[in-house]
Amino acid sequence: MSKLGSMYIVLDAISNGTPTHVIPKKHFHLPPGMGQLSRVIFKTVCHCEVYQSLTECDEEIAEYARNNRVFAILGQDSDYVIMDTGNTLYLSIEHLNLRNMTTRLYDRWELARSLRLHPSQLPLLATFMGNDIITAQDLRPFHLNVIRQPVYNRNINFRMLVPNIAMFVRTLPLDETQLFSILPDVAIRTLGHHSRDRDIITSLYSYKSHAIDHKREGIDMNDHWSRLVAEARYRHQINELPSMVYAIMSGLPFESATSIEDFRKNDLPTFASATQPIRERIYGILLQEKPLPESGAHLVPEWCMAGPGSLDQPNYVPAMPPVSPHPGLLALWNDGQRYLSVRWSLFVSSVSHKLDVSRVRSTVPSYLVIPTLILFNINELGCLCPWEVDAMLATASCMKYYNVTKLAALPSDPVSARGVRVANLIMRSTFILYFLLASCGYPLTLEETAPWLFFDGKLFQIKYNEAGSGYSHSRLCDNRVDVLEVFQVARSVVFYNDY
Repeated sequence: MSKLGSMYIVLDAISNGTPTHVIPKKHFHLPPGMGQLSRVIFKTVCHCEVYQSLTECDEEIAEYARNNRVFAILGQDSDYVIMDTGNTLYLSIEHLNLRNMTTRLYDRWELARSLRLHPSQLPLLATFMGNDIITAQDLRPFHLNVIRQPVYNRNINFRMLVPNIAMFVRTLPLDETQLFSILPDVAIRTLGHHSRDRDIITSLYSYKSHAIDHKREGIDMNDHWSRLVAEARYRHQINELPSMVYAIMSGLPFESATSIEDFRKNDLPTFASATQPIRERIYGILLQEKPLPESGAHLVPEWCMAGPGSLDQPNYVPAMPPVSPHPGLLALWNDGQRYLSVRWSLFVSSVSHKLDVSRVRSTVPSYLVIPTLILFNINELGCLCPWEVDAMLATASCMKYYNVTKLAALPSDPVSARGVRVANLIMRSTFILYFLLASCGYPLTLEETAPWLFFDGKLFQIKYNEAGSGYSHSRLCDNRVDVLEVFQVARSVVFYNDY
């Protein structure tokens, strides 16, 4: 909810005409979908070998670094200073200066030496400082005690706290067996009750890397569904599928966190509600071959932020089978051109049965397919004005003429608060279409449909203001004939009419 509060501060400031450079940067947030987008950028643009983790990514990164004698980890997670990464260096991405290629080095060996600890004791230090498992609030009485600070003094001096906790850790056995034998007493001292020793153990193990099985061994290859899950797992790890595919097939929930939405208003649908019908069809595609439960239907739990109280309990969403059963996930994912028409039909019809598959496939340029389909879906909800649709289509159609230098030179102001929310709804929804695209076996490639081919936030705000001011389609398209032509093709699909 704190993220939502800071988002409201930004939206209110924009609504009041505050220039963007005046709004405190602490309230800013990354654009939606950066997690999924980064894996695509590194693979398709940087041509890097990319892996996706099966568990906590820091555990797998630390294991990979240690096993492969990696030079350095570039990240922003203090766990890499605590975990055993061998001789791998930890470099701060927060302090990375791309102009002179400098950053800060955090050295776990030097940290341990300065605190007179063995590196293997750093997980104890982190545990008693407070982390995701044992909160600093739980440890507050202990913290006040070790620095001999009165209870009424709310502010804890961390310059005193760290060396004093290190001093306490030095009194504990280095041997793990001996340490675990006295943990109930340690738990009483630090957390007030001997039963909290289990939390300490959980915390310590969270800093250990657990061997991850990266092979498809131990799978019952006689069970068809098990083979499919193993295939999804493998493709997940080698970055061929977005993380949601393997998660859903493994029985995990779909999760959607807070983004740039204003739940105080009802002029736009929430991202969760706007895209639920598409998600239902995606689940139907992915779970078509999974044996049905006794209830006779697959239900997928979802945790989607849709306003206060929306995360109190999961929402169970039914998997809607395709109107025409597909030939199977292995066929969709493996068989090259053989099932290309099936992939296209499954992809487009899963957005809406009203769409003409052959028309979309034959007339809409590949880089405009994603924004065209999602605008069709959102426009069907009756929440956008036609000129708002035009603003997005003009942005998408013009993007090929805007390189990085030209985009950087565009003004950041003025910004429309509703325009920000409209852009967020559109772009978050496009990531559901990437989920669908992968599930269908990629009738279009990621390279053909990458979001930087059709969207830029500053350019969209300019087109949004121009469209709202009544600019003609030609002016919205920068008076370029070729841009106007593809704009009109996409627009005719969104409003399902001829042009």
